[in-house]
Amino acid sequence: MRSLRLRSIGFVLLCGLLTALTATADSGEKLRRMLAAVDYQERNRLYLELRKEVRPPDLKALAAALDAPDPTAGGYYVIYLMEVADAKGALPHFRRALAHPLGLMRTYAAQALARQGDVSWADGFLQAIADPAAAAGDRLLLVGAFGALQEMPLLTRLVALIESLRTATPPDPQADVLGNRILATLSYRNLKVFLPEYRKALAAGGTQTRSAAAASLMRLGDASGLRVLREDYGAGRMTDNEMLTALGSLYGMAGATLTELLRAVLERSKLPALTLRAVQLLGDTGDRSAAGIVQEYAEDPDPALAEAALAALAKLETEDLAAFWKQRLAHESMKERIRAAGALIAVDRYEGLPVLAQVLRDRSLDPTVRKDAATALARAASADIVTPLFDGLEDPDPGVRAAVWTTLGKVLAALFPYRPPRVEDVGYDPAAAPATQRKAIDTLREFWARRGK
Repeated sequence: MRSLRLRSIGFVLLCGLLTALTATADSGEKLRRMLAAVDYQERNRLYLELRKEVRPPDLKALAAALDAPDPTAGGYYVIYLMEVADAKGALPHFRRALAHPLGLMRTYAAQALARQGDVSWADGFLQAIADPAAAAGDRLLLVGAFGALQEMPLLTRLVALIESLRTATPPDPQADVLGNRILATLSYRNLKVFLPEYRKALAAGGTQTRSAAAASLMRLGDASGLRVLREDYGAGRMTDNEMLTALGSLYGMAGATLTELLRAVLERSKLPALTLRAVQLLGDTGDRSAAGIVQEYAEDPDPALAEAALAALAKLETEDLAAFWKQRLAHESMKERIRAAGALIAVDRYEGLPVLAQVLRDRSLDPTVRKDAATALARAASADIVTPLFDGLEDPDPGVRAAVWTTLGKVLAALFPYRPPRVEDVGYDPAAAPATQRKAIDTLREFWARRGK
């Protein structure tokens, strides 16, 4: 009996060993394919699979890939995978990668070390960033490594580089772009301790540095930087291209001062790309007072600018545009009719509901059009659209059914905020054929008959 038990244990251990060896072999093959992949999406897919599979035994193969002469295709993925496999065991490999000829690899290795509390590389990186003889691209890359740091003394030394680079003798040709990169690296940390440094950079830095300083100040609730940019641009001290670069730092921000800056840009810009960026940002600000100036571009002969203006107007959600959107309900383009109906719904005007419900029910239309209509209906918390949505659950296209299912959950949750129904409990599967989902759909209709009327 004891012998049989031992043999059983041995068999289980052997099976486990074989499984581990097979998994390791599979991981090694995926790693080779990831590094050889030319297509980014394929490389990213393999990386995500490997994240779930790598184990400490894979560290050796990963380290060998890290030492490849040119791992640019997926080298930084290798560093991430080494952290997942065995972060502590990978520390010697990360330290060795600090001498890699590629600045990108040195940066990712430094970030990995920082996440494990090792900042021994920081002094050398600071010296390299300050060295005008170092490769310009590498200097910019090395700044990025400090984004993973928490140590305030080191971050303070990094910020102090902005002033020393600006005042270097002879002048450092990379001073302005490096100042921009340093501020961009730190700006999302919202560190108020650096407010004086940001204001100093705004007052004395180059154009790119001032732009980044303005964005950093804005994130900390100080709009003075945007006023400086507006004054510089209005006085001709900033070119259109320089303002285009500056606006790249301002996505996701809002406020009257930003709206004023963007208005000034639209009044003066001669660069189509800058005009386009300003219109897009006005939509993102959510400032309804900007609707009038954005509307001027809705019929622009440049289709990209007209599309950006319409998308921005839909985001602004102001009653002042109700007449504009009602007029567009008769547009020759189905896409535009759907957009207009959705925009009207967003400002509590339900003229758009019948349009969207009709589109959703019309199976002769392209599935993409029906899907867009279902998505637009999510903006309405109206009992009038529940029955059309139930009908949409039987649409022949699975993509449309999935969009309808998502919208139905949002609408019912809005209609019953204190006790929202758990629609997921009915067992409906948008991917399955509607004929197999009859019971789930009938359950929903019965629920609506009881609670919705």
